[in-house]
Amino acid sequence: MANFQDYLKPDHHGMAENHTRFRRAFAEQRENIARVAAALHPSTVVCFGAGMLNDIPLEAFLRWGAEVHLVDWMEGVLEFGLAAAIVTKTRTGPDCVFCTLDEAQASAYCGSFSEKQPGAGVCTAYDPTRNTTPGCDSYERGSQPHLHTQDVTGGFARAFGDGAQGILAGVDSWRQAFRRGQALSRKAKESVEPLDLADGSIDFITASMLISQFEAEPYRYFSKLAVDTLGTPSAADEKRLKGAMEALRSDLLTTQIDRLGREIKRLLAPDGRCYLSFEMFHKDGGDWYFVQPMAAALQQLAKRFRFDFQTTPESAVVSRYQGVEGESVIHQYLLRHAS
Repeated sequence: MANFQDYLKPDHHGMAENHTRFRRAFAEQRENIARVAAALHPSTVVCFGAGMLNDIPLEAFLRWGAEVHLVDWMEGVLEFGLAAAIVTKTRTGPDCVFCTLDEAQASAYCGSFSEKQPGAGVCTAYDPTRNTTPGCDSYERGSQPHLHTQDVTGGFARAFGDGAQGILAGVDSWRQAFRRGQALSRKAKESVEPLDLADGSIDFITASMLISQFEAEPYRYFSKLAVDTLGTPSAADEKRLKGAMEALRSDLLTTQIDRLGREIKRLLAPDGRCYLSFEMFHKDGGDWYFVQPMAAALQQLAKRFRFDFQTTPESAVVSRYQGVEGESVIHQYLLRHAS
């Protein structure tokens, strides 16, 4: 039975196959974030749940000279995403995010940077004849951007995931499994592990599609372990335990959102902003369904932040996303300090 760390390990083969598709799907999201960056000119940027950088306009942040921090709890996913996202294939040829910088900056971002090719968007280290993957085969990580393999919920989600396997050992009923799940959630709330960043030090934070992931994880991992132990629940079990299932899932979601809100509030500079996006509607078959927990998430965040509709144009608040699992309507907001 895989532990939580193994469960979180990225499937590099699957990510490579889907990289181009996801980059295309999140193009509008990247454009929206880039517009905000252009308006704010942040000197420090943190991207929560950066993953493969499909929704992160890294080139826009670097264009404004920002110091960039990328955060994700999956081991290795940031390194993979960074390597895959730095080169864009254009009509005139490859264009590298780092090679467009001045030479001192480019060397800080790529350890193999050499002199720029005249009239090209890449340096002489880029060899198109042997470059078979997204990005650049010659790329070597430099001292920037800063990568943080950490849990943006202050350690809560990881603590729950790490403990799930142990508390399910020896359970003999679904009711017992959910009682232990609730107890583990209460214990995991004692875990406080803030990100390795100073209070009030960040001008701009992105949390793109992050709380939509909170709805699934780590509850999905807990459910998988329970099925491995107890077998698939019967229809009668599901009906009898519906309240317990919803209570645990809701507890995990609201706690993660609360912890995320604390970290955003702690890190944001007095005039800082946080870009937040999430799935509000999902299309299943021919019908659109309202993602109910996201309304509760907004209410929860509204207690701690105010919403900035001046920096973000009205047309950028709602957009559509066509992903692997269907079509979604995405809501996007800018948060600022309440005071």
